[in-house]
Amino acid sequence: MAVAFTTLLSAVALLITFLVGLAYSFTKGKLPVAYLTTAAVVIPILAGAAAAALLATRRPALAERIGRFIGRVIHRFRRNLNPEDSARDAMVLSLQARGVLSGSGLAECLALALANWALDLVVLYLFFLAVGHHQHLGAVIVAYSIANLLAVLPITPGGLGIVEATLVALSIPFGAPRQIAVIAVIGYRLVNFWLPLPFGAAAYAHLTSSRRGRRRAAVRGEGMS
Repeated sequence: MAVAFTTLLSAVALLITFLVGLAYSFTKGKLPVAYLTTAAVVIPILAGAAAAALLATRRPALAERIGRFIGRVIHRFRRNLNPEDSARDAMVLSLQARGVLSGSGLAECLALALANWALDLVVLYLFFLAVGHHQHLGAVIVAYSIANLLAVLPITPGGLGIVEATLVALSIPFGAPRQIAVIAVIGYRLVNFWLPLPFGAAAYAHLTSSRRGRRRAAVRGEGMS
């Protein structure tokens, strides 16, 4: 349940980031046609998805219907998934979310999610500066938001390949030379994606070892009793 809450709030914060970047981009004046087309397609979809998700957290019956619908769609590809189980899980998630996503708790969680995205996109912006190109901040924000929203789709691990291609493709229309965009994006992804992997692997190995140790201790305790 905690993972679901985190994903929901993260997506909402990313949508807000996208809208901020889009608004700031208009200060640049003339925008590329492809850029405006992307915005026209992405905004209604993301706004609708975020509104539906937040509304579902307030109305368990709606969450149950959405969960059943999604379960039926997935059931076509994974026959072992029961749509009724998905509906029940969605309703339980909605009931729990009503207690978590309310009042000051919601504001604090959303603020932390915004800070997470903001600090990360600053890294991308600094990489453009490091290679000698001042990319428009609004363009950086929008490219970053769209790339990470696409990365949510479970196509590749961590959006590998999708994020890089999207960032480069959306940076070039705003004046970034192709080679500069490629170098800046690759440098950013080395820090954003690849650098944390060894630390994550070490933490996972330590966690796995700790769990095995606790299980062995529990087995020994049962054997002695």
